[in-house]
Amino acid sequence: MCTHQLRYAQDICTKYGFIDKGKILCSGELDEIILKYNFKKHLLLHVDLKGNNKDFEKFKLDTNKYKIPITNIDEISEIIKDIVLNGGRVFEARIHEPSLEDVYFSLVNVQEGYYE
Repeated sequence: MCTHQLRYAQDICTKYGFIDKGKILCSGELDEIILKYNFKKHLLLHVDLKGNNKDFEKFKLDTNKYKIPITNIDEISEIIKDIVLNGGRVFEARIHEPSLEDVYFSLVNVQEGYYE
């Protein structure tokens, strides 16, 4: 299947090949591509830090919302435990994994000299 509708392709397909300007950027299963190109998973948090945990400031998205890069899910409980033990409250915690669309546009941007 050839498509520009990456959200639908992710629901239908199990293996992918990315092409940009006639050049094959990569191919494989999404998990393999994410691992090979070191795409990060993130922990999205809605928390009240109570003024503690200054280490989280660099990951701040908005008031009480943070996007923290993680390498594996075992880190999540430690992050949440640290917040709670320092007097903070956790309202929401969820994992954000790169989508097919995220991966494609990051790879194209790298090819064009832009990287997010």
